[in-house]
Amino acid sequence: MNLVPSHFALTLALIAAGGLATLPAHAESLADVVAHAYETNPGLLSQRATVRAADEQYVQARGSYGPNVSVNVSGTTYDDRQVVENNAHLPGIHDSARSLSESLSVAVPLYTGGRVHSQLNQAEALILAQREQLRRYEMDLLVRVVSAYANVRRDEALLKVSQDTVAVLEKQVADTNSRFDVRQNTLTDVAEAKARLAQSRSTLANAQGALGISRAQYISVVGQAPGTLDPLPTIDAVPPTITQAFDSAENYNPQLLGAQYTEQRSRARIAEARAGRLPSVSVQASLQHAPYIPYLAQPYNYAATATVSVSQPLFTSGQISSQIRQATEQNNSDRLAVDETRNQVILGVTSQWEQIATLRNQIKTLEAAVEANTFSFYGNREEEKNALRSTIDVLNAQLELTNTQQAMIRARAEEYVGQVQLLAVMGVLNPAALSPDVRAYDPAQNFRSVQHKGETPLEWPARTLDAIGGMRVGKEPAASVAEIRGAGSAMPAAPDPEAPITSILSTLDKPPPVPR
Repeated sequence: MNLVPSHFALTLALIAAGGLATLPAHAESLADVVAHAYETNPGLLSQRATVRAADEQYVQARGSYGPNVSVNVSGTTYDDRQVVENNAHLPGIHDSARSLSESLSVAVPLYTGGRVHSQLNQAEALILAQREQLRRYEMDLLVRVVSAYANVRRDEALLKVSQDTVAVLEKQVADTNSRFDVRQNTLTDVAEAKARLAQSRSTLANAQGALGISRAQYISVVGQAPGTLDPLPTIDAVPPTITQAFDSAENYNPQLLGAQYTEQRSRARIAEARAGRLPSVSVQASLQHAPYIPYLAQPYNYAATATVSVSQPLFTSGQISSQIRQATEQNNSDRLAVDETRNQVILGVTSQWEQIATLRNQIKTLEAAVEANTFSFYGNREEEKNALRSTIDVLNAQLELTNTQQAMIRARAEEYVGQVQLLAVMGVLNPAALSPDVRAYDPAQNFRSVQHKGETPLEWPARTLDAIGGMRVGKEPAASVAEIRGAGSAMPAAPDPEAPITSILSTLDKPPPVPR
């Protein structure tokens, strides 16, 4: 049985073989790709559904304040037969009856000691934590989309460099053979040129495979095959100082905010546990319509009752105290988790900041190295014609030029992705930063639509009394991030917009400009 559709198998084969010519040729911008992934990524859609599910926690907690109305209807049939067999004078006795009972009861809490109020606080904190988890997933998706986009462009450029290098070395081998025929060099020169050509062809094969993998990763993240990708747009959101990056992360990082909301939820759970020592008050009313004598249709009894119940725990064998201790220790754990998360966020900001600064410095030096190596390669080729340079000198000059070109291509792609990762750690990365026309998903919209479903005016007396007389949620712990921040390196200016790599083939026809 063939479990893989033929067109899908063909696509995989083309990717594995680096089938460049068969892939879509339409132009795509990063903004288009981000918008497509933001609207269709199944993982992101799943996270949104998780947030909507969390919204119902608030509705369910709030419903504990409302009236609980129930109705019960029961019907009874009575059929009694007594038969005397083989006796015509005693035909037997037959008695039957039907009755119907109905009851309606309404129970309304008046005061819960703050239990439900604490449950509402927990539900709100859970919803906010889930929203931060959604935002964290959105940022992770944007980073992965940008990385996949940049990697495809990077590997396409590396493939082009490898193809040009093979073409140049094929010309070098031909020239070396020609000079050997006229006794201008030796078999050693020919062997060196052929060995370097074999190495470049191996590098070309690796480049084709790397591009195939990058395309597959692009399809996995974006949900469609890459076409002709436009150059990466400029990002202007990186702050001028690391202090601003730290401040932004403290206020907006979704992982840190999620940890703070989790701690807030556990503080509300302490209040709920302590509320177990307080009394609860409820009122119940019921109406009943039932036969006065069972199994008789008449007469019927009508009853209406109203009850006010006050419950006060006196002794629970240590259960409430244990619950309070358990909730307190969980909150202690969550408080420490906030500090640990803050430390990790600071490390993330510092790491990304230093990486970008290092890469920007590298790009400047690599641009100068590419320019100088391009001129050096041309000069070595020209001097070889006059027997001033050997074959190995030319081959080494070509290798240095190729290596610096590849290093610059990788550094540019890594620096761009690093900027996006820094914005994610700072908590300010959003779809609009990369795709201005995308419509951002608002997780609060669903909450507003379900927040008051099933609500009645009977809830408000209990909510008011709970808010006044219930247990208070403790104060939020203060942040101490300023004491452990690092200074950070000076951030160099952003590199110039990405320019195409000058083909090494061009130096065979005309000399490059003299390096500055």
